[in-house]
Amino acid sequence: MSITSPSESLKVNYLPMELLNAGAVVNNAGLQWADLGRRGYMLVELSHKSQLIQYLGVSVDQEEVYTAACLAAFEVRAGDNNVVRQLPHCRPRPRHGE
Repeated sequence: MSITSPSESLKVNYLPMELLNAGAVVNNAGLQWADLGRRGYMLVELSHKSQLIQYLGVSVDQEEVYTAACLAAFEVRAGDNNVVRQLPHCRPRPRHGE
């Protein structure tokens, strides 16, 4: 697993992150969501029925235990061309060992 590297958008601290996120979406055809200020990874679930991608943000502070939080989730069902944003965001995941 790999965590994304720090974004260049963090150097543009004179603009609100919400504006940078909206600018990324407006200027990239097909992009439905952006969170340029958070680091994290994608959890991908593939089946014959659907493709689900969950974006998980990870705490980046120097902590003993890092935490992950769901930022967004999108699904495409088999035979459909539409990407649907999932609400609530992510599916519950079993804890390690369950």
